[in-house]
Amino acid sequence: MKLPPLLQGKTVPSREESLIRQEVRFNAQTWKARLAPNDWPNALELLPRVGRFHRVNRGDVFALAAVVETTDDAVRAYVGACVWGTGLPGMGVARRVRPLSAHGDAGERLLESIKTLRADGAVAAYQRLDKGGDLRLVGLGPAFFTKLLYFSGWDKGPGPQPLILDQFVVKALNEQAGFGWRTNWTWTADQYHSYLETAAGWADAWGTTADVVELALFEHGKALSRPNKTADKPSR
Repeated sequence: MKLPPLLQGKTVPSREESLIRQEVRFNAQTWKARLAPNDWPNALELLPRVGRFHRVNRGDVFALAAVVETTDDAVRAYVGACVWGTGLPGMGVARRVRPLSAHGDAGERLLESIKTLRADGAVAAYQRLDKGGDLRLVGLGPAFFTKLLYFSGWDKGPGPQPLILDQFVVKALNEQAGFGWRTNWTWTADQYHSYLETAAGWADAWGTTADVVELALFEHGKALSRPNKTADKPSR
């Protein structure tokens, strides 16, 4: 597959250095104040700390989501993905926590989505979590449920590897692949499948993994959205 202009002639970055160690700061107390005690991953408070804030990277969340066997495991994997994806802005915490109380069986739905992911693949899990799906959680859209799929499903299921899909990735895909998708969070399971297949093809051609391509797309899409801003922002 031909590489898009964004990747042509670019040196392939180290996955360990550029992606696994991609970190953000977070305030543990802000999260704990809004979560039930059993929903908070205590391992996050063992991470490095600078002043008031801890730091979490992709590798830390992969470790947290490696074993998901119970509803508590699933909720904590979700929270870990959200902490990494939200960063410091406190206003984002309430939005990320709200889906956990939107349904009495939120933990069961998250666990079932991960089981589906690992048995049937990322697209099947996406379809069940998306609007109209039987596992949908009110207030939880693709930008964050694909984070859960990514961290809990990488190298653990069939088909193309799960990747994060958000508005910045879509903006980059629209420019680089001519997709013409809307950026309002209404992406279908078929669109998610097209994205996974495209990223996997580009990764093979570039000599890396699909999530390294995802990170390149995200950073490019963010630059397209905020070309003149360099302030500290959450990872996603």
